[in-house]
Amino acid sequence: MAVLSRGTRQHVGLSATLAANRDGLLILDEPWEGLDPDASRWLSQSLLAQRSMGVVVSSHRIHDLADVCDRCLFLIDGRLAPVEVQCRDLPNRTAELYAAFDRLRGCA
Repeated sequence: MAVLSRGTRQHVGLSATLAANRDGLLILDEPWEGLDPDASRWLSQSLLAQRSMGVVVSSHRIHDLADVCDRCLFLIDGRLAPVEVQCRDLPNRTAELYAAFDRLRGCA
C-alpha cells in the first residue's frame, strides 16, 4: 500500500472498515481527509447506508457532516461544548456556531 496515494490508502481503509462492520458502532476520525471529490461522495453515501449501526464521526468538514449526520456535538479544547444542532442546519449556522465557539473559549 506504500505506493498508493494518501487518498487511495484512506479509501481502501474505509472500504475495509465498512465491509467488516455491519452492526454495532463505527467510529471514524477525519474520514474525508485526503479523499478526492468522488471518494468523498462515495464515503458520504456509504455512511448514509449504514442504518443498522451507530456511526460517530470526528471531522472539521462541516459540509460533509451536514450531509450524513443527524446530530452534531462539538469539542472545544478537548471538552464537549454545550452546543448541539441538527446537522442539516449546519450550513446555515456556521457563522453563529463559530461565534459561539469563540465565546465558549473566551476569545470574544
